[in-house]
Amino acid sequence: MAREATSIAKGCETIKKNHMKLLAFQISNFRSIAHSDWIPFSPDGITILVGQNESGKSSVLDALYCGLSNVAPTEDDFRTSAPLPNVNLRVEVTAEEITNGFGELSLADADIIANYVQQKSGTIEVNISWKRKATTTGIKYEMKTDCIDDLLKSILEENQVREKIASPQAPVDTAVAPASVEEEEEEEEESDPPLSSKLIARVIWNAIPLAVPFNEETGRLPNTVDIDEKGNPTGPGAKAAMNFLAIADVNLPELLKDDKRARENKLLIFS
Repeated sequence: MAREATSIAKGCETIKKNHMKLLAFQISNFRSIAHSDWIPFSPDGITILVGQNESGKSSVLDALYCGLSNVAPTEDDFRTSAPLPNVNLRVEVTAEEITNGFGELSLADADIIANYVQQKSGTIEVNISWKRKATTTGIKYEMKTDCIDDLLKSILEENQVREKIASPQAPVDTAVAPASVEEEEEEEEESDPPLSSKLIARVIWNAIPLAVPFNEETGRLPNTVDIDEKGNPTGPGAKAAMNFLAIADVNLPELLKDDKRARENKLLIFS
């Protein structure tokens, strides 16, 4: 039987969101995949799946697509009498990348993240799963994220206990009029949720590369692409051009300032 090779780099148009790097993945309960081992991505950025026809290569790509996008799996992706699919990702991160994703973060929480990342040698494993949710239009599947390591969860739980002990609830002053319902709701909205493994996982997920399936019609990069008056690619090949520029980290307005030969030389470097 003939063998096929499917490239993940070719099978997905990847849009670089920042420098977090995917190191490996693991898939469970997705179509023909009951449970895979941890499969490393190639360090050079081009990972190739090799196997016979109908061996599950497309299932791997589609599972990664669901895990790296806002698109949930469908009923056709579920294994009979099995839990819903899971996609685990091993990510190379720095403490700064995580804390930057939160915007404002207390020094104590930032220290927790920094110490944990140091203990894990700069890698964190994130789980992406889905939960059935009944809506007025039918069943939908809501994505959930969490960090896999129980060590992080125990560290965060211990910190929450310490914070409660250090900040006991103040006694109620009966002489002060009780707050109105509107004031109580406003206070609840202003209070930040406690740092949790789910929040950390969501920050990481928001920062790792986004992937979409390669489309033969829109994914091929033509020799020339038209640019509109705002300086954006338009017409045939526009989507492929935008993905190419994002992956190559090329600033289109800056590129257009160069002459034709300089532009061609810069683009050839990444082609």
